[in-house]
Amino acid sequence: DAPAMASTMRAIGGLVAAAQRLEVRAAAHFTRLGGFRAAGAASTAGWLRTQRGLSGGAAKQIEDAARAIAAVAVVRDAVERGAMSVAHAALLVGLTNRVRLGDLAEAELVPLVDKAGELAVDRFRVEVRTLEARLDAAAGHDPARGNAVRSHDGDAGRKVWRAELDAESHDIVGNAMDALVDETWRAGHPKDAPAPPVSELARLRADALVEMARRSLRGVDGSPSASVKTGRGIPEVSVLIDWETLRDEILRDDSVCKLVDGTPLSPATVRRIACAANIIPAVLGGNGDVLDLGTKQRLASAGQHRALAVQHDTCAWPGECDVPARWCTAHHIAPWKPTEPGAARGPTDLANLAPLCSAHHHLVHEGGWALVRGPDGTLTAQPPGHPPPGHAPPNGEPRDSEPPAREAAADGERGADGERGADERGDDAREAEP
Repeated sequence: DAPAMASTMRAIGGLVAAAQRLEVRAAAHFTRLGGFRAAGAASTAGWLRTQRGLSGGAAKQIEDAARAIAAVAVVRDAVERGAMSVAHAALLVGLTNRVRLGDLAEAELVPLVDKAGELAVDRFRVEVRTLEARLDAAAGHDPARGNAVRSHDGDAGRKVWRAELDAESHDIVGNAMDALVDETWRAGHPKDAPAPPVSELARLRADALVEMARRSLRGVDGSPSASVKTGRGIPEVSVLIDWETLRDEILRDDSVCKLVDGTPLSPATVRRIACAANIIPAVLGGNGDVLDLGTKQRLASAGQHRALAVQHDTCAWPGECDVPARWCTAHHIAPWKPTEPGAARGPTDLANLAPLCSAHHHLVHEGGWALVRGPDGTLTAQPPGHPPPGHAPPNGEPRDSEPPAREAAADGERGADGERGADERGDDAREAEP
């Protein structure tokens, strides 16, 4: 019956919670030992995604909770005795960092920790954010510094954005959206028409947000805005579509018609997008781009970055790295600047390039890992001191071992802070920037 099943569900919940506590304790120890680095992962969360098949959110929750219990004893004690769940502990990671850095006394966390057993996770999140806002105000910090907009995949190929804003920023964005909602609604209805129905507001606000972006890029009066005049605001959309589908506007079983992130499109959608954005041909080199630059030029060109984004949806590091390719650095598989005397430079050719995120790029350059391409084109990550047997990078070059982060940044690669050098920020490379 229902009461018996409810009892069973509670018992299972207790077992799951106990297992989660053990997992977080193990993750804290694993992180302290740097175990994820030995496996070629950029973080414990990355290792969990690759090795356990967890979603990004689930892996990040375990990592954050592990960091929280490792930093503050009162949080660790609450989790171990079951007074605080792993989900609650993960929300405290920002505050425990303040304790670790000396910006917050551990005793100030006790009242909040005591509330964890009484409050659902969503309500506890509000309490955490309230305390963080109070601490920021007391320190004179700008509350907007904690603002964040995150994106993830939704259902049926749609995208989901989640914005977390301070009250003032929320009002600014909300008022702008609502003003545009009112403007567009009135333009299509009689003057005495009632306000839009509540059931339509979510869709109308989404339309308004897109329209705000369009106006920002192109100017309210339809003339190019300052960002467009500099070439930095023109929206570019990379579309992968076969010629027959584009020509006939008919989707066949073997048709290819999608964005570079894999989102499927209809041929009609591609043509509509072309009216408002620069369509970048995904037929590699089809726009006259030079995709092989030889050894005279180190930095990848705009055309090469586009081609890499078509070949790789995300960072090319083997495993489950989901950093979009357009945010990555074009890495030379055979080094452009080899360390062994007399070794030839690896060319800046498409076949010798792979997009790597900042974390995995550092694993190669500072961590001693090697990214090699096999005869079949498959990329393999080799740990330090373990060259691939019977198998070498293109041109027989040694694995890439470029200068430290500061010198690399000066040469146009990403530095230790994950930013590119100044000479990579020209027009030819801007589309590789996030």
